[in-house]
Amino acid sequence: MTKTTSIVLLCIVTVIVLFLGVFSFIPDFEYGEYGVYHSPLNLIQKSMVFTDSVKATYQVALDDGTESFDNAAKILARRFEQAAGYYGVDISFADGVATIVLPKTANENKSTADHILEHLTQKGKVEILSTSYDSGATYSEDSVVLTQEHFRRARVQSYLNDDTTLYVCRVKLTSDGEKLANESFTSGTPYVCAVDGEIHTWMYFSGNELQITFAGTDESRESSEILASFINNGALDATLTLDTSDEIVGGNHWIFFAIFGALVVASWCVLIVRYRLLGFAGAVTQTLAVIIFTLFASLVHLEIFNVGAAIATVLVYAFMTVFTCLMFEKIYHNKESQSKNYAWLRKNAFANVWKINLIAHAILLVVGIILWVIPTAVTAPVGNVFVYGSILSLVVTLLINSLCAIIVTPLEEDHFGVRKVAAKK
Repeated sequence: MTKTTSIVLLCIVTVIVLFLGVFSFIPDFEYGEYGVYHSPLNLIQKSMVFTDSVKATYQVALDDGTESFDNAAKILARRFEQAAGYYGVDISFADGVATIVLPKTANENKSTADHILEHLTQKGKVEILSTSYDSGATYSEDSVVLTQEHFRRARVQSYLNDDTTLYVCRVKLTSDGEKLANESFTSGTPYVCAVDGEIHTWMYFSGNELQITFAGTDESRESSEILASFINNGALDATLTLDTSDEIVGGNHWIFFAIFGALVVASWCVLIVRYRLLGFAGAVTQTLAVIIFTLFASLVHLEIFNVGAAIATVLVYAFMTVFTCLMFEKIYHNKESQSKNYAWLRKNAFANVWKINLIAHAILLVVGIILWVIPTAVTAPVGNVFVYGSILSLVVTLLINSLCAIIVTPLEEDHFGVRKVAAKK
């Protein structure tokens, strides 16, 4: 590899990193058939640490035979995540009162927290009636054909109709559900879909699945997502009645950004000053790692923006920086650097650090898995960050840093040649 090739490759990598950095902060958009990309800025909005919140309290009446609010709390948490994009919602229960703290503006439709709370705290009992949907249709228990036990899963699909995007909640049925549907419904005829004993919208039975539509309404996407969350997670075994709703001012989010930003800039300075061009390449890969982690967190809805996960993110970045410096130190500042060329030192450094690097990251991964499986609002997000962060850090410190060291070899050989000549004198 020539010096020119080395410089070109280094520039290409730097441009790619800058492009991904800009890309990670563009607005939300849909990808694939059903997915939604949540930009980091939108994720920040969805955190109670980084924005104002609404604290709502509810009087809770448990269903007959239900002894605790635990199952209802789990269902609510999944509803908030799946239907509105709220992650790690704070839900507590004591003395017959449930308290839910929700960020104010955290969903693609820009609905208010009060609006989301109103809809997602419904009992959510979904039923399909044999009654044809029209202006005079009424709810009747005798007309109920399909209930929760007949639903396998639901997903929301969008499609275009005369340049208008419409959303449909498509529901797969169990074998018993398919049998009942084939006996009770005619393809192409609209039937009643009811929620909590009230007519909600209409549905069609087609291709052994239900197609529940909200076409013609401005909230068709939101309504479809909410209904899908009811079907996928089941109805609450409790009834929630709103008691109070108060606004809470957001936390001091600038503290986290200041600490993390200072850590990143400090690591760049140390790498570049101490390890020259190799350090610059390392700073680029460190930045790339941060961007990849942020993009990944966005795509998989990783719970990163709460206090515990934010601290864990700082720790993982520091962990990655330490092992990056450990390898670079073996190349630049050891006793043999005066008598060996750069290529030899590069290979020797990798051979010396890969075992301790692998062991340390394995320990971090195990700790992350343990914390992940502990079902608390603090340990689970921290475990998420440790698990994904340890994997990314291992890839960066063992693979990407080694590639960077190879790329800058032609540029660093002269530097080490000068040092050897100086040492002989």
